[in-house]
Amino acid sequence: MEGFRTKNRSLTGVIFIAPALIIVALLTFFPYVYNVWMSFQRIQYGTSHGFSGLENYIKVFQHRSFRTVLINQIIIIVASGCAQFLLGFSGALVLNHNSKFMYILRSAILIPWLVPGVVCGLLWKWILDGNVGILNILLTSMGLCKQYIPWLSEGTHALISVIVVNVWRVFPFMMVMYLSGLQSIPSEQYEAAMIDGANSRQQMFFVTLPNMKPIIGMTLILSSIWNFKIFDVVWTLTGGGPAGATEVFSTLVYKSSFQEGNFGFSSAVAVIMAFAIAIPIWLYLRLQKEQ
Repeated sequence: MEGFRTKNRSLTGVIFIAPALIIVALLTFFPYVYNVWMSFQRIQYGTSHGFSGLENYIKVFQHRSFRTVLINQIIIIVASGCAQFLLGFSGALVLNHNSKFMYILRSAILIPWLVPGVVCGLLWKWILDGNVGILNILLTSMGLCKQYIPWLSEGTHALISVIVVNVWRVFPFMMVMYLSGLQSIPSEQYEAAMIDGANSRQQMFFVTLPNMKPIIGMTLILSSIWNFKIFDVVWTLTGGGPAGATEVFSTLVYKSSFQEGNFGFSSAVAVIMAFAIAIPIWLYLRLQKEQ
């Protein structure tokens, strides 16, 4: 009788969550499956011209911009990830104090994370404008540079600008995550370390970092995913230019699909992006399982 009641409760739970599961499947899994199907088709401007096999994937790796896109993507992921971690962790250490001023400062620092990506990109596009941008006006007026710098119209400067804006937007989230992790560390561990004669540096390496390891791992994974699929900031700042200097996989997908109408090619790029994003997630889960 008890087993029947348990089974009945389980069935009732399944019935209640079934509508939500169906909606999630339709809105999430179906687009993924449909995108994979399109990647094996010749689709131009919404019209399918038949099965193409691996043709679209071969075209992706043979594309004239593939090497540039791959290099840009790696630079953005590594540079942005490192800067977001360092700024986020350093900010969390500074703000790990309870006072009214710290509460206000924490809220203010979160503003970049709350601003939509398009708004953020447009704001910084005005600040970094090579002719009337406020940054160039400030730098020249203070005598820090003799002439205006083409922040968004020269290859290296444009890529650096994208990284800086991306770091500015994301690091507040990292900081809040690290701050919550720091405040969850029991104070008894620091007291025990002080009794054992550990200085502040030793406390950092033997108390703080071991306790923060799960949160650091999770935030680095999230950072890698966000930096890999970055689009709004790049598109509003440079549109992938100048001359492909800031082109990334997401802008390549947008251009090949909505500007060139080659949905089969863009779907293949999207599938490759999905596999690339899945790699750090799989590695993180594998490491967590081993630990």
